[in-house]
Amino acid sequence: MMTIVDTTTLKGYYVQAGYFFHNVFDWWPKHLEMAGRHAAYRPDNSIRQNLQDETTVAFNWFFKGHKNKLTSEFSYFSFQDKTLPLEAGWRFRIQWDISL
Repeated sequence: MMTIVDTTTLKGYYVQAGYFFHNVFDWWPKHLEMAGRHAAYRPDNSIRQNLQDETTVAFNWFFKGHKNKLTSEFSYFSFQDKTLPLEAGWRFRIQWDISL
């Protein structure tokens, strides 16, 4: 029996930053963080036209630190790979994280 091993090299990056704007604006709620995130990667670095991008703006409300928070985010995706069913689009997501 012969085993075929195929290796793919991917390349990409991920950047994220958040800030509690109550430090700048008195009217901004103390428990509300605004965050931004950008990620890009090529699932197969040997294929030139397969860059995938995601840009997100998120709002996190912390009830009890990171153990209890509500996150809502708006993301925009774009894909160079024309074989995928979607070339670009928006996503809205809301998530409640509870940890004990």
